[in-house]
Amino acid sequence: MMRLTGLAAAMLAALFALLLVLVLASWLAPGASYLVAWPLLAALGSFCALHSRRVRAWPAAARLALLVAGLIPAALLVPPALRDAYPVLSPLRMNLPVAMLVLLLGVSMLLLAPRAASSPAPCCWRD
Repeated sequence: MMRLTGLAAAMLAALFALLLVLVLASWLAPGASYLVAWPLLAALGSFCALHSRRVRAWPAAARLALLVAGLIPAALLVPPALRDAYPVLSPLRMNLPVAMLVLLLGVSMLLLAPRAASSPAPCCWRD
């Protein structure tokens, strides 16, 4: 999808998928929906800010700080929730901590993908 539509459209599609997860979490577990809401809002805010004309003129270090600021809510909320979820869940519900880990990795990769695309490849694979 990224090759056909561009990086921004692929990232927005993934953020839209997280929005659908937020709606589902708000319906099924209203008390736990903040675990999806805050990382999603921070990632969306960071994405919008990084694509504005004013921020594009900033130095690379300032843009990187803005990118890391978009990752902070996910990094602060998801690991403690994972730790607390393991003891209370039965073996049949062990998919929930994995889903929260996927949320953390998904938000992180969405924001770090443009940074990785602009940096040179560290090595090349050879046969």
